[in-house]
Amino acid sequence: EMALPLASLGLAGAPAGHELGLNLTSADWDTEEYTCLSPTSNWHDPRQFGVLRLGEPRLAVGEIDLAGVGPGRNLMRIGVRHLSGPAGEYRLSLTFEAPGQWLQRATEFALAEGGRRAVGLTFEVLAQEGAWSARIDITDATGAAVFATRRTGVLPGPMVVRLGSTPVR
Repeated sequence: EMALPLASLGLAGAPAGHELGLNLTSADWDTEEYTCLSPTSNWHDPRQFGVLRLGEPRLAVGEIDLAGVGPGRNLMRIGVRHLSGPAGEYRLSLTFEAPGQWLQRATEFALAEGGRRAVGLTFEVLAQEGAWSARIDITDATGAAVFATRRTGVLPGPMVVRLGSTPVR
């Protein structure tokens, strides 16, 4: 039996359904006997770890569309489906960072029991190029976390088109 405070892992307030890689290993150096929860070919590779899910999720987020992020007006779209717990009001928040820019946007939406819907959130990107990161959160009417994730990308640099002619001899 083991107790591990979620706050010590930086997961205080993590939403139900949040998943993280986990492996537990025991090594008896005298007998050279090794056991682990998720057998791996390389115990340093977290892609081979098992998955720890923190409770049953209330919502399922299918797709998060941030593929075309660039300078100017952008639209983030997500697909949400109700799984368990009470239906009700939710808040979708986006925290976006790019070179020289930080912004937060939010919108509220309702979701019926067993329902599904697409939710959109517009935001303006002022940066012209460089790396960006986005934190996406959904909370319920009490402010409790229901979903959280991060996305990253790179803003495309300006497109250069040279128009002109070359002399013909």
